Amino acid sequence: MSDHLPEDPVQAVRTAPRKGRPPILDRTGITEAAIAIGFEELSMSRVAAVLKVRHSALYRYFPSRDLLVAAAIDRIAAGVDWPEPVTAEQFRPRLHATFHTLWTVLGAHPGLAKETSAARFSTNKLLSRFDVLPLELVEIGFGPTDALYAVYSTLHFTLGSAIMSEDARTLGPESGSRRPLAENSAAWTDARTHDAFATMIGQSAESWFATQLDLVLDGVCARLRS
Repeated sequence: MSDHLPEDPVQAVRTAPRKGRPPILDRTGITEAAIAIGFEELSMSRVAAVLKVRHSALYRYFPSRDLLVAAAIDRIAAGVDWPEPVTAEQFRPRLHATFHTLWTVLGAHPGLAKETSAARFSTNKLLSRFDVLPLELVEIGFGPTDALYAVYSTLHFTLGSAIMSEDARTLGPESGSRRPLAENSAAWTDARTHDAFATMIGQSAESWFATQLDLVLDGVCARLRS
């Protein structure tokens, strides 16, 4: 019987065993299999099935699903191309680009936003960029408290937006999942706001997020000027 299953979306990460020998396992292969499966469907038994190994073999490398998730997040984070650090001259566009980059990464890996928000891990390399971002804001004139609230409020908004997009399945521009909610809103039935509301819910999820992010950053910029 062949070791290869046709039409398998994670075929590329399956470890093909040598004839007469057990499959070769390592942390990298297990982590890549987990990422290929996706966070929404991830379980130790699913990874074991994909790699064609015993379920118990994985626990030598990852004693729990949480530790495997943490390794998968760190591997994804290692491949992120973050914008340059924030400077006084490039304050607003680089802040926008940094949070938009995070949102894009979250959107590429459904379930990642929820895992990241769960805060079950002592470290999270995906969020390490946002640990130093407040210090960059202090360097350009923010007070320490304002810098921390500016970063973490925008970070929580970005994570929340990604989670809502996953839950509503609005990561694609063709989705009409916002419309039923809109049609129950007073703003939908009021002539003053109907057209704007219709335009808003017709946006792609990316445009929806970018517009809201601009409003959030307007507030951050206003606080800096004050």
